[in-house]
Amino acid sequence: SLFSQSNAFVNILFLLFILMALVLPLGLFLRTEVGLRLRAVGLNQSFARRQSISVDYYTVLGLFIAGCFTGVAG
Repeated sequence: SLFSQSNAFVNILFLLFILMALVLPLGLFLRTEVGLRLRAVGLNQSFARRQSISVDYYTVLGLFIAGCFTGVAG
């Protein structure tokens, strides 16, 4: 456990480093074309379908990313 050690400041810096290592690539990914399509499917599926975006593919991709973050959190 990270919190069983005596130096809590190092633990907090370590946790912040891990957080930035996960959030920064996700933010950069969501600015790509695939990320924009993923966001469009998340906001409005009928609009995304009218724009010829594969709603099923991007729904599975979003669930995959959410599962990865859940696995890292556990």
